[in-house]
Amino acid sequence: PVAAALARTAVFGPDAVDGNRVPRLAGEGIEGPKDRIGPATRGAALYRAGRFEEAFEALERNLAAHAAGGTTFDWAFLSMACHRLGRPDEARDWFDRLERALEDGGPDEASWAERLTVRLLREEAGKLLTE
Repeated sequence: PVAAALARTAVFGPDAVDGNRVPRLAGEGIEGPKDRIGPATRGAALYRAGRFEEAFEALERNLAAHAAGGTTFDWAFLSMACHRLGRPDEARDWFDRLERALEDGGPDEASWAERLTVRLLREEAGKLLTE
């Protein structure tokens, strides 16, 4: 859906989100219980809107709902949300999981755009964790 695509694009970089509009768009784009991208995008949009606790909860619910244990996109935002919530050990754990996945080449099915996005998010998270 268009709403989900717009929301997904808006969360790629910091300061790109209207506090309420993008999380709402992301919520509208969720297609049902098997949708992994919509809920992850909503969690990322909540993070970008500065709603860190809500972001963490949304991302964590998304992980729990899917047996795969999440994606590199999820882990980048979980790392940053945990850092903002004052949970540095948990932030580091998510970041390390992201790093290991990227060292292993990342998901094979990811497009070049997804791989680039995750590398940019990894750079952002890494800088944040060293603040």
